[in-house]
Amino acid sequence: MFEREQACGDAITARQARDADPAYHRTAGSGSAGVFQQLDVGTPVMLRWVPEAPPGLGRSGKRKWGQSHFRWVACKVVALDRERWTVEVREVASPYWVHPRLSASQVYNSLVVGHL
Repeated sequence: MFEREQACGDAITARQARDADPAYHRTAGSGSAGVFQQLDVGTPVMLRWVPEAPPGLGRSGKRKWGQSHFRWVACKVVALDRERWTVEVREVASPYWVHPRLSASQVYNSLVVGHL
């Protein structure tokens, strides 16, 4: 599990570093557009999921909560809206757990294509 978390975190970090490079920036495969190009219904993905923080936490408290309570979940894409740039994923382990639609920024920052 630790190796999977490291691999997924490294994939997100590498994506952000690559897109920050001025030579690569604003090409067809950069940003959330680059991730959306790789997605189709049924595509296996890993989702960085964070449970809702307890009420009463401030901004830094929520950030600390997210850093210590996240987990990587094996999912597959069940709905894809290319006009609104949203994706809906379902956990592989449970046919009933469908996550709320992910925005383009959520896809870019918390979704890794493939099961690692």
